Amino acid sequence: MELRRVLAEKEDIRYQTKKHWAVFFKAAIYCALALVVLAKAEAVYSAAVLMLPPSILKNLSDEDFKSLPLAVQKVRGLETRKAVPQEEARKSPQTADDQRFLSSLAVSALHWTVRILLFSATIVLGLLGAARLLSFFSNKVIITPKRVVQQDVLSGSISSLSLGSIESVCAYTGLLGSLLGYGKVILVTSSGQKVKLANLRRPHEFERELFAAK
Repeated sequence: MELRRVLAEKEDIRYQTKKHWAVFFKAAIYCALALVVLAKAEAVYSAAVLMLPPSILKNLSDEDFKSLPLAVQKVRGLETRKAVPQEEARKSPQTADDQRFLSSLAVSALHWTVRILLFSATIVLGLLGAARLLSFFSNKVIITPKRVVQQDVLSGSISSLSLGSIESVCAYTGLLGSLLGYGKVILVTSSGQKVKLANLRRPHEFERELFAAK
C-alpha cells in the first residue's frame, strides 16, 4: 500500500525518511552468528557427550562408540574402553545388553537434543538477520502537519501519532551512528507512551523537522 493513500485530503508530506543502510551490517552479524552455530555444531555435541558420566560411554558397543565424534574418542577412548572390572564381568548378558541399550539411548537423545537446539538457534538468528535486512526496504516514516506515520510494507501495518500528543523528542546516535549518520528517535506522548524509531537516517534532522511541523 502506498503511504500517501492513508493520508487525509490536503494532508501533505512535510518530511519522509527510512531505515539507514547500517541495518545491512546488523543483518550480516546475525547471519554470521547463524553460520558460526552451524560450524560449531560438532564441537558443541562433543562437549555435551564429554559431560556424560564415563559409565555411559563404557557401556556402549564398539559400533556405538565409533559413531561418536572423533574428539570424544580421543579424550575418553582410553578411560572408557579399559578392561571391565570383575564385578561387571559377572553380570548376565541380559543385564549387559540392557545397560548397553540405555546408554545408547541416552547418547542418541543427547545428539538429537543438541541438533534441535542448534537448528532452532540458527533459524532464529537467520530470521533476525532477514528482518533487519528487509526493514531497509519496507519501513517508512513520514511527518505531516498533523501527525507522524510509520509504515511497514511487509507486515502491512501502519501506525500514526498525533503531533499534538507528542510531549518530547529525543534523538540518539552513539559513536558509530554519529560517523555513519543514523540513530534512534524516541517520541514521548502526553500519556507517557514511548514510541521508538530505530536505525533512522539522520535522526537529528528528523527531530528538527518534527518540531518545525508542530
